[in-house]
Amino acid sequence: MRKSLWTTSAGGAVRISILVVACLFLWTTGARAETVYTYTGLDFTSVSGLYTTMDKVTGSFVLSSPLPPFLPAGSDESALLVSWSLSDGVNTFTGTGPTLTAFNFATGPGGEIQGDWDVLIINSVGQIETFNFDDERFSEDTAFTNGPDNTVTGGGVVFIGTWSSASTAPEPGILSMTFSGLVGLGLLVGVKRYRRNLWQT
Repeated sequence: MRKSLWTTSAGGAVRISILVVACLFLWTTGARAETVYTYTGLDFTSVSGLYTTMDKVTGSFVLSSPLPPFLPAGSDESALLVSWSLSDGVNTFTGTGPTLTAFNFATGPGGEIQGDWDVLIINSVGQIETFNFDDERFSEDTAFTNGPDNTVTGGGVVFIGTWSSASTAPEPGILSMTFSGLVGLGLLVGVKRYRRNLWQT
């Protein structure tokens, strides 16, 4: 009498394959979404050296989760940083983790950036900073490239720059296809083993 595929050793392999793949699928879909914050400053109003009035501070910051609501002024949120890129039109600095010199924010009830922020990178090449303290009309963006006198060569108090954010999550279609493909592969292996066992009995 033929045994059911589900009760044979080959069927056990099929069951294990499906269980493993299902666990992987649930773990992947349950992963926390990262959030990307972007800053776009306005053109510098005071320049010299390599900088022009077409240059500005811009940045992109990947956080492991969104900024929490109701952060008080000066809250250091660098622990959330996954990666970042900060540019002044002349230099672009990139990094991972909490390696920015400052990454401080105040937020509103929805976690939106409100009023206060300070984002700063200083290294041997130069400095880029955007900050706004208790003023929702103007921010100050500054930058310089290290030289003999380390003078500020780009910047000025400008009308407030803009922040935006967007969440990034695993692509459902790709996950579904991967899941289906792995389940199919597990079933194929199990069926082949089942047929081989039938011929041997």
